[in-house]
Amino acid sequence: MFKTEKKTAGKRSRAVLNERFVSTEQIRMIQLRVQHLMGKDTVNIMMTSADDHVKKSLLAVKLSMAMAEQGKRVLLVDMDTSKPSVHQWFGQTNMSGWAETVFDNKKAAGLIQDTIHPGLYTLTAGQNRRGSQDALLMEQVKKTAAECRGNFDLVLYLAPSYTSSADAQLVVHECDGVIVTAKTGKTKVADLLSTRKEVEKAGNKVLGVILQTGR
Repeated sequence: MFKTEKKTAGKRSRAVLNERFVSTEQIRMIQLRVQHLMGKDTVNIMMTSADDHVKKSLLAVKLSMAMAEQGKRVLLVDMDTSKPSVHQWFGQTNMSGWAETVFDNKKAAGLIQDTIHPGLYTLTAGQNRRGSQDALLMEQVKKTAAECRGNFDLVLYLAPSYTSSADAQLVVHECDGVIVTAKTGKTKVADLLSTRKEVEKAGNKVLGVILQTGR
């Protein structure tokens, strides 16, 4: 059903778990909150940030791997078409992905790729494009989200900074909760509070904050 790529980045993606500047305990705490939401239906979660200082893809990969290791069928979606990164962790191609499902009305199933980690799949960002009206994009986002819900236990959307991204603000309506990331010594408390306020204004909830340390 899903495409299989050569697993050339196995060691690199496994090394993600050993990065010291992301607390494994923080990942476990968020993981427990996500598991609490999971029942019979698929759970959609968005990971975003209060600014552009955080390496969100690293955090998203770690959380996705942790959930897959619990026996869940997980799809990691890279929404950041201007700075795509998820494909790099798994040695995958990025010719088509999220952008093509939204802008070209392509089915996600034909673009989803598997990884070396059992139960973990990706929908890479695809090619960066703009031009469609948000009203049209919203309908395509709904269609893609509905398709993904039918095939996975957890869909994790990796989004750009929430307050500066229209894409993130479109997807938030299809999610059951939001994880906000921040970087110690860089992210301002005011920006964190503003992000939480905007998420709640959209009718959603912040499940937790992951703090990234180091450079």
